[in-house]
Amino acid sequence: MSQEQKNIWTSKCPGEIKIESKCHHNWILAAIKMLNEENIKLCNHESRNNNDKHRIKGGKIDILELIDKKNIKESALSRKTKDVMFLEDILEADGVKLLKWKHLCKEKGLNTKGKTPNGKNYIITWNDEHDFPIFGEDKKRSQSKNHKRIGIHLELVGEEYDLNNSPYLKKCEGCSRNISKKKGNKECLIYLENEYSRKIERRKDDGLIKPYETLNNIKKKNNWLRKFTQEERRDEIYNERIGKIDSIIKADEEFIMLIKNSIFENDENFSREKRFFLIIDAVKKNS
Repeated sequence: MSQEQKNIWTSKCPGEIKIESKCHHNWILAAIKMLNEENIKLCNHESRNNNDKHRIKGGKIDILELIDKKNIKESALSRKTKDVMFLEDILEADGVKLLKWKHLCKEKGLNTKGKTPNGKNYIITWNDEHDFPIFGEDKKRSQSKNHKRIGIHLELVGEEYDLNNSPYLKKCEGCSRNISKKKGNKECLIYLENEYSRKIERRKDDGLIKPYETLNNIKKKNNWLRKFTQEERRDEIYNERIGKIDSIIKADEEFIMLIKNSIFENDENFSREKRFFLIIDAVKKNS
């Protein structure tokens, strides 16, 4: 039955869909196919949602629900190659707009023209404190303690930007972000963000640079990366605090748990600083 899932590349259980494949001496599929002809299904997940262990998870809407039945078998190999099983697999980060074809191929690590991709053919992007995307090309190692790399600043072309298309980028000739000490040099150098940046493959178009993502998707993904990284950092700090309690304080387990439960992992409801006073009675013993 699981083989039938792979044949038509679906998350659905073979017991709840109509079997279209040839049986090839597989008596289990032959039996299911006979039941299908009588409009009988082995599984009914609409009434028993708790029994879905043989469904493949990863999205809400199976792509088969949007494809004509005559195209299901013909498109199975293509969908499997591109790892597309759910509607969410072909949507941008906002969960609303469809990915463009070339952008989808790049998301899945596939070539659009059959050529071997160049490992250096990418740009680096992140959002600044105002959620505005910054772009750069990696250039050299940085001597700064706070930044690892220096890059060439790329700026958006034009004054109005289309969020639903890939932006056009060009090399900046100098701005407030420029850290270059060479006077008269039209190459704008910037520090590349260490933690909140990511790579996007790019292409050349009419002498300009275009990333394989829409501007809307770039902003959404950059913002998500920043939030995810900050949450990871908070978790690490919280776990370090918990670990210090075990190594510093020697007491019974109930008292240790009391202290651990008093540490706030993430409290965004109050902006004011909280102070707690802990009184510990110590008894000094003569050695």
